Formats: sequence, structure tokens, C-alpha cells
Amino acid sequence: MLKVFISHATEDGEIADALAKTLRASFFRSIEITKMSEIDLGVNWRQRIDDSINETDLLIAIATGRLKPSHSFTGYEVGNFASSVRSKPNMGSFPQLKRLMIPFAVLERVPDTMNEFEGITIDPLALRAVRFDPKNLASELKNDRKPQADGAVKQIIKLLADLESIMSSDAARPQNLIIQEERLEELKANAQILYKDLIELMYSRKMSVVHPEPKIIIRSNPHLSNGVDYDVIETASIQIEGKVCDIFGVSQTHGSSVKWGDFISRADGDIAYHWRKALAKLISPSIYSDLDDNSILSYDKKRLYRIFTSTTTEYYSGEMEYKVYIVEILRRRDYGDADTTLLLKALEISLAYRFMFLEETSEFSPAFFRAERPETIQVRASNMIDQLNLLLLSSNEYGLGDPKNIIRILGADELLDVDDKFQQWDRERTTLYNAAQSLLKLKQVEYPDKNAFIEKVSQFCEHTHQMSDNYVSAVTEALQKKLREQVALPRSVEVRKSPPRLPARANGKARTRASAAMIAKLEVTPKRASPRR
Repeated sequence: MLKVFISHATEDGEIADALAKTLRASFFRSIEITKMSEIDLGVNWRQRIDDSINETDLLIAIATGRLKPSHSFTGYEVGNFASSVRSKPNMGSFPQLKRLMIPFAVLERVPDTMNEFEGITIDPLALRAVRFDPKNLASELKNDRKPQADGAVKQIIKLLADLESIMSSDAARPQNLIIQEERLEELKANAQILYKDLIELMYSRKMSVVHPEPKIIIRSNPHLSNGVDYDVIETASIQIEGKVCDIFGVSQTHGSSVKWGDFISRADGDIAYHWRKALAKLISPSIYSDLDDNSILSYDKKRLYRIFTSTTTEYYSGEMEYKVYIVEILRRRDYGDADTTLLLKALEISLAYRFMFLEETSEFSPAFFRAERPETIQVRASNMIDQLNLLLLSSNEYGLGDPKNIIRILGADELLDVDDKFQQWDRERTTLYNAAQSLLKLKQVEYPDKNAFIEKVSQFCEHTHQMSDNYVSAVTEALQKKLREQVALPRSVEVRKSPPRLPARANGKARTRASAAMIAKLEVTPKRASPRR
């Protein structure tokens, strides 16, 4: 009996079963096959594997060219066999032959090194590779005679022929047996069946899995996993997955972990606070979160992203793991006239700014900040900067700062003092941002000086109020003018002509052709509206 051990990863169990089925059908009286999946439960399986490998004559190692969690155990079996061969080089049942390992690869291409076996050197001449085209598996299942399919079947036939030669050899005729034609046809038939089984198995496998990129994996401190404050985020480790450099500005490679301080190293204080607030609300079920909280700005404030948790894992240690995906929010498509679209966007931004700051019920007016409790004023200040950042981001995306669009909105006559307005706006915005960032740097237990911050907000609103009114007026007037110019005028309509009469005796086809020609030449005359009573 030729003793064969089939080494395979758990994920490749069906491939090993198909191979074992073919080997037993081809050599049912002279082969003994051992697979890990056939070892009884409760048996000391590691000792059983070691004993089986030590006694086996031939080890067939299955590879599919993809990394799997169980590859390490396949490598253990291959390495164990290589070690056993050094102390026991010849087969037990066929002592004149050397013990062999045959890598059996079922994959679309053979890698340069069979790294599935943990660095074990593989002889390329010993490899039996069943290659396939993943894009044409359906046609290969229909037994289309392709060179690639023929080559794969030949590899299986060669494997079976090798075993036939081993089991038919003796001391007088070592490995030089010419297989009889009838026996060769039987092996070819079995090889065809195995190839079809293998292709069917590969056809049902996932060819590729693409996950949205990028993402971060947040692992919280076990002692803070049940907390509801922002310490959960600040003490967590954050693993980088995919391309997140453009979002967070981190330079770490894929799969690396960083602490919170490194994660926010390139972000301004208001953006760091914004990230902490958004992530804390995203992963903490005890903190209320609405849809607006599930978005973040990039570190350079140039792009907006939606964040969502795909998986939450709790460990026995108390540690929590959150997989957070980040997807960029795309701009909506524009419709209609380019000028009216631009003016509509300008009106949207200018009125949104007015609603945020300059009205009595504005959420970020000085009056609202005066009514805010000291322990919650940081949250309102952060929300103010978040919304202002979003407003400025939309303004940039709309191109409202483009010189050509400024002229289209304000007109060339209004550009004499535009530089002064730019400088004034930049100065007031910087002052407000600095005041907000100073406020956000304080610990939650430290009560901020409300009056000092409210004074900065009041100055910001007072110094930008007139600019806002002038801009809204200019945009409104330009939009009204554009709409008046685009009022639809009555369309000129050709005078309807009486269609010529058709000959009374014209046949049906002639009348149809003539009618079609007349209809093509005529326009429908709109009905005149009835006068008002």
C-alpha cells in the first residue's frame, strides 16, 4: 500500500476531498490516504498527524495561491515531512524509492515561491499545477477544449501516472514502466472528472472581495470602554486601513496603529475637536447623534466625508473594537442655466451665513452664547466652527471665490474696494477661529471665560453684518435681473395651411404616405387663451 498524506488548509478541504476521491477511484486497492479532516474528534490530532507524516510515503500539499488563516498549519505539515525525510529517506512499502512531496496547485497562476508553505523550498519540476482562467470558468465547465484546460488535465494525468509508476515498480524495474493503453485511458477519464470537480469548486469561490476604502479601526481602553466622554477616543489606538493620508494627514502605512496625538498631529485645534466629537458620538450608544454628526472634514478642510460603523466587537478583556468606514460625499449635479445656478448657490451661502449669525434667533448669535451654560459652551462653539467650515467648503466647491464668478455676481463696477473686503473678512474670521480654538483647548472641568469669547463673537457679527447685507442685495438684484431677461416670449407660429385634399379614389397605401408627409410638414398651432371674464 502506498501511504499518501494530503496536506491542505481548512478552506481547501473540498479540493482535498475531490483529489482523495479521484485517487481512491484510480488506486482503490493499493493506496492509503490520510487527511486531517478525517481524523476522529477527541484523538490527539497533533500526535496523529506527526505519526502519519512520519510513516507516509508521499505527501501531496494543496495550494490555491491565496493567503488563509490556516496556512500556517499546512506549512507545519510540509515542514514536518521535510524533517522526517532526512531521517527516513525511502518509502516503507517501496524501499527502492525516495519519499516524495508533490505540490498540487489549483490556482490561476503559479507564484514564484510557494509562500503558503512558510519558506519551504519547492522543486518547480515536482509541481503539478491545475491552472485556470478565472474569467472563463463558465465556459471551462462546459468542457470547451481550450489549450489551458488541456494543459491542466495533462498535469492531473501526470500526477496519476506518477503514482501508477510508483505502485507498479519493483527492484528489477524501478520507475521505467510504460503504462498500458487501457490503463492510461482510465486515468485520463478520472483526470477529466477531477478537473471538472475542481473548476466547479473554484467557480463557487469568491474571486475577489473589495471593501470600501479607507477605514480606521478604533480599539478602546478596556477600563474606558463603557465611558461616555471623549477620553474613550483620546486613549484609544487607531489602526489605519487604506488610503487615509488625504483625509487625516497621517503618513503611517496600511495596517499601522497610532495614538490620538499622532492621529491629529496635522489638524487644527477646531478640526481635532470636530473629529473627537464625531467619532465619540459614532461609537458611543449613550451619546445622542444625528445625521449631521456622522460627517467629518478632512484635515485641510477641503473635503467632506461620511463616517459609519460597520462592525463593533467586544472582547472578554473589556476592550471594544470599532471598524469605521469613511466615504467622500460627492457634489450634486447642477441643472439649468449656468448663471442662475451660480446666483442660486451664492444666495444659498449668503443666506445660510445670515441665518447662522446675524438674526435674533440665529443659533450662533451672541445672545445664544450668553444663554449657554459654561459647561456646554464648548460644544456650541465647536458646532459653530463646524458649520462655518462646511459653509466655506461649499463656497469653495461652488467656485464663489473665482474672479470670473465674482464679476458675474457683483459686476465690474463694484470691485474697487474688493481687496479691502477680502482682508476684512480674513481678519475677522481668523480672530473668531483663534478665540474658538482657545476655548476648545480647555479641559471639560475648566469653566471658560464666557464673556471674553462672546465679545469676539459680537465683534465678528458686527464687523461682517454690512458685508453680508451688501452681498445678499447684490446677489438678489442680479438674480432678479437674470430672471427678467429669461422671461419666455411668445413663440412665432407658422400660419396653418389647409392640407390638400387627397384623391377620392387613392388606394390605402397612397393615402397613408400622403398623410404622413403632411403631418411631418405641419406644426401644431397653440390654442389662443380665452380672455378673462
